[in-house]
Amino acid sequence: MVLGILCFTFLGLTISNLVQNENQVAMLNNIVTLPMIFTSATFYSLSNAPSWVTTIGHVLPFSYLIDAEHATFAVNAGGVVFPLLILFGFTLLAMLLALVTFRWDPNAPPMRGMMRTRIG
Repeated sequence: MVLGILCFTFLGLTISNLVQNENQVAMLNNIVTLPMIFTSATFYSLSNAPSWVTTIGHVLPFSYLIDAEHATFAVNAGGVVFPLLILFGFTLLAMLLALVTFRWDPNAPPMRGMMRTRIG
């Protein structure tokens, strides 16, 4: 659970680093979170879902958190390892993206190195 919290915290930091104002946060947040929620087995089973839905779900980190929680509730210790490893990879990627997009100055460009300063 802590790994999922870290992953989605870093993902939220990345989203907040990419926007210019508060109005854009909700839009970008919905673009990222709604596909994660509806392509994982959070609210319903995906056994009858089209294959493209499950494929998208396995590209996003939320389905691995749900798989790990399902394995935990089923007391299947072996089934927890793989989803947690994948979630750990997503956490590292989200942390790297949050670090790369971080800026102290709100008027600076969202990505480091996007705008080079002129010398001379």
